[in-house]
Amino acid sequence: MTRAFFGNKGQSGSVTNEQLERQRCERELERKQKRKQAQEHIQAEERLRFSAHAIIFANTFLLLTGVTAMALPTLITSMIALKIVSKTNDMHLGENADGATFKAFISLSSSALAFSFGSTGMQRFGGTILLVSQFMNET
Repeated sequence: MTRAFFGNKGQSGSVTNEQLERQRCERELERKQKRKQAQEHIQAEERLRFSAHAIIFANTFLLLTGVTAMALPTLITSMIALKIVSKTNDMHLGENADGATFKAFISLSSSALAFSFGSTGMQRFGGTILLVSQFMNET
């Protein structure tokens, strides 16, 4: 009766080696699971960041075409890219900076101005700045 009430303790009331080993294994398993979840989270953010770069790269050529009908799709995709970049900016600061915030801002502002005023010049100007920044950051 007392043994069931107080748990699985040995004769002298101390924890057995088997219980210590089981607890150690459980803690190690929890650490491995947390590490795996953290790694999966980092990989998911990297994929998101890659998709934002792909969107910005596509926007570069949409802006360079100078077709005013492309200003609205570029504006919408620029907003999506800026949202993705702002969500994943915590891991790309300092030495890991990739210029995605600058590129997304240029893409958004130039497509917004081109859409608002129907200006193909602003569209081409924004596309040119984006193209130059694409090549400058790829070192």
